[in-house]
Amino acid sequence: MALLSLGPSVPSSPSFAQVLQRRVRAAFSAWRAEREARSFEALPYDLLKDIGFRAGQDERRD
Repeated sequence: MALLSLGPSVPSSPSFAQVLQRRVRAAFSAWRAEREARSFEALPYDLLKDIGFRAGQDERRD
């Protein structure tokens, strides 16, 4: 009965598995963002111009 009065059994700090899972997700997200950014490097300049890609600009003007 004394254990029930101590509060929830959930630890206040995240477990090793939770920390590892967050770091893996963050690393995968960073890798995916870098891969997407580099995907434009392989395209010919004329094609990039045709689709309206402008380096350094996130917004597309129509």
